[in-house]
Amino acid sequence: MAPLQSTPHDQLVARIHRFTQLPAEMPWIEFKVNSATSGPDIAKYVCALGNSATLHDEQAGFLIWGISDSRDIVGTTFDWQTAKGKGNEDLLPWLTRVVTPSPNLTFESAVINGNNVVLLRVPAARTSPYSYDKSRYFRKGSYTKDLLDFPSDERALWQKINQFEFETSNVAEGLEPEEVSEYLSEEAFFANRTEIPASTGQSFLDRLRESKAVTYSHELGWCIPAWSALMYARSISAFPLLHSLAPRVMHFRDASRTNILREWTIDEGYALGFPRIMELFATIRPGGESIDTSGRRVETPVLPTVAFREVLANALMHQDLEARGSSLTIEIFSDHVDVSNPGAPLVSPQRFIDSTSVTRNPHLGEALRLAKFVEKRGSGWDRIVESLEAAHFPPALIRTNGATTVTLSAYRPFALMSQEEKEEAVYQHACLNVLENRPVTNSSVRRRFGLKDSQAGQTTRLIKATEDAGLIKPYDRTAGARSLRYVPFWASSIN
Repeated sequence: MAPLQSTPHDQLVARIHRFTQLPAEMPWIEFKVNSATSGPDIAKYVCALGNSATLHDEQAGFLIWGISDSRDIVGTTFDWQTAKGKGNEDLLPWLTRVVTPSPNLTFESAVINGNNVVLLRVPAARTSPYSYDKSRYFRKGSYTKDLLDFPSDERALWQKINQFEFETSNVAEGLEPEEVSEYLSEEAFFANRTEIPASTGQSFLDRLRESKAVTYSHELGWCIPAWSALMYARSISAFPLLHSLAPRVMHFRDASRTNILREWTIDEGYALGFPRIMELFATIRPGGESIDTSGRRVETPVLPTVAFREVLANALMHQDLEARGSSLTIEIFSDHVDVSNPGAPLVSPQRFIDSTSVTRNPHLGEALRLAKFVEKRGSGWDRIVESLEAAHFPPALIRTNGATTVTLSAYRPFALMSQEEKEEAVYQHACLNVLENRPVTNSSVRRRFGLKDSQAGQTTRLIKATEDAGLIKPYDRTAGARSLRYVPFWASSIN
């Protein structure tokens, strides 16, 4: 098995043989025997091959010594460990210094039938085109050219760079077909891809490749992209680049973080881990039967499953996969649940309810949709608000500070809600109603909180406070007091 980054000798030899079997010299690969061994020549190739790899959707470009133009392995006398850059500086640090942006270059050597072969791997350009000595080189066919002379190719390269996504980058590579099944769960894949028949005579690997859950690369053979590993992995921690992305569930004794009862790391891919998290939530969520200080049994409503399910699905889909040192966490307290995912939201939290679905992880989001964990129609927050309103719960509160945290509170009657919660509940009620073309009135707000008609005055004061906070506004300011309807601050009004 080969999680990124490791190249055992047998895999390196297999990779070199694959390169020699390519139908023609590709723009992202160059074969040499004993030429192109000076520092400046290699620097130009680093830029040209790395930029061309991006243009041709390859993970990396390669300069290989010891192979003739006819693809015969003849060996080389080039020794990268003793080679120098310009002057007397060692070659590798010199290349890293003079090529911009600094590439993560890798030299590797293999002996094949007594012939020494040296391979230089240049990662595809991801942040900007590689340049050396103020020139940006690339390969035009089998020739090295300056990008400035080819503006259409330069535009295409920038477009490719801007489209790079971590979720589609490889987290395991150089796999043999049977090794793919050691990483990805066949059960998880077919159980959550109901549109794909499991028994049509095609192999699991064929099905994975058709759905792009695995890829085949000239460089690396069978590869697993990040989104597929996160979704279908038998163990997320088997992928070094993903180990911090396994969700963590923490159960606390009371309302503080000082008394933790138990903690779980959900190491299975999300296809298997999502149901497991839901089972944990159903077991330890706030609410249900408890004993008060006098020994009496007290029954309180349990936190709605629908609300938590939608919050969890949104957190998985919208997390920033490139945020290092943080993970998606579910913290279950006696009186609330916090779900936090790395990354600030792509839209304002005040527009979660009415905005269309926008995610930084479209491939992972599509896999979650196919598994029916999300709908990707922007309806998740509608369901959250509807389920909390139906049982008169406090509203979901959102905090952002590099991460996005959604708090779902246990049941509390209106009198015990904070002023912030009451105003936010009215605002969310207005957002939901305007989408469903229903009026927001004193009566509808009372129903939202489960209040009596006799509490109309109290409701009027709350609506006024929410308006003063800039969250809602009258639809028609000329309407009489009994006819007033309200809309969110961002909605159209008449007057």
